[in-house]
Amino acid sequence: MNLSKSIFALLVIVFAIVLRADEPPAFKGLEKLPDPATGEIDGQPAIVVWPVDKESITLLDPKDCRVILERHDTAEFRYLTYPCGQWFVPDIARYDMWVEGPGYVSDTASVYAFGGGKFQGNGARSLHTVVPAGTVRLKAGAAVPPGAETFRLLSLRDQWVTFQRVVAPGEAAKGVRAPAGRLVAGFFDKAGHALTLTRPFEVKAGAITDFSPAPANGNDLLMVVAKHGPSEKAPRPGLKVSAHSGGKDRAPDVLLDGRDQLIAVWYGLTGARATVTASPYFVQPQAVALRSHAPVTLRRTYDPPPIKK
Repeated sequence: MNLSKSIFALLVIVFAIVLRADEPPAFKGLEKLPDPATGEIDGQPAIVVWPVDKESITLLDPKDCRVILERHDTAEFRYLTYPCGQWFVPDIARYDMWVEGPGYVSDTASVYAFGGGKFQGNGARSLHTVVPAGTVRLKAGAAVPPGAETFRLLSLRDQWVTFQRVVAPGEAAKGVRAPAGRLVAGFFDKAGHALTLTRPFEVKAGAITDFSPAPANGNDLLMVVAKHGPSEKAPRPGLKVSAHSGGKDRAPDVLLDGRDQLIAVWYGLTGARATVTASPYFVQPQAVALRSHAPVTLRRTYDPPPIKK
């Protein structure tokens, strides 16, 4: 989930729990974790990652679970993979990190920066909450649209902690792990503009869900607002999001007001233009020219006002 090729917005979400050596028991099964004093490899501090069932907050058996790290410092898709439950030392870099195991996946990615250095007595123990998962796969015979640079997934199961994945277009035919529940998928160009965008569809736990990147039926609009600064619990009070097109105001068909971003999708707007309002994230309405042959992507940023002391 590289910042330069982020999924629906230029941001990364942090939701891993790193335990201190003196951490009080807050999860079930903490006794399964290795002693942090054993977290040393070749004189360097190591990290161990463990899957935790999100609903019961219970540490799972790490067998057949893998940790996936994606580097931030490259435009290419470069991954490192390690087994869950075992100490490891990655290359010095900044990563997005998540876990995948039998029937589950992290509910979001965390950011992990490894700087090397000398072992100071304790390794890092990182817990990753996981949820039931299925696989999303491009339907056999369906073509990747010309100009596609990424295939991106957005889970709609959680309004606050969002799950997003971005992979090379060819990975869509192999299948991509995603949380069970409603999801939106699409192919995007190099600039991060949607070339195709599915309507929400259901992913079943433990099953493969095939999809077809059907072209837009007309005047689809994707809006992404990246939130900078301190996070506020979403959805924000007084949130008003609408698109005025064809003489009518329409609420979005998909609305996700997450911790670090607002995502809205309208399908089949009427007219050649739309005026979008997203209060309080931007004050002035945004005018957008629509296209009948492909979705239009509108990206904005939101800088919250200074906190009054």
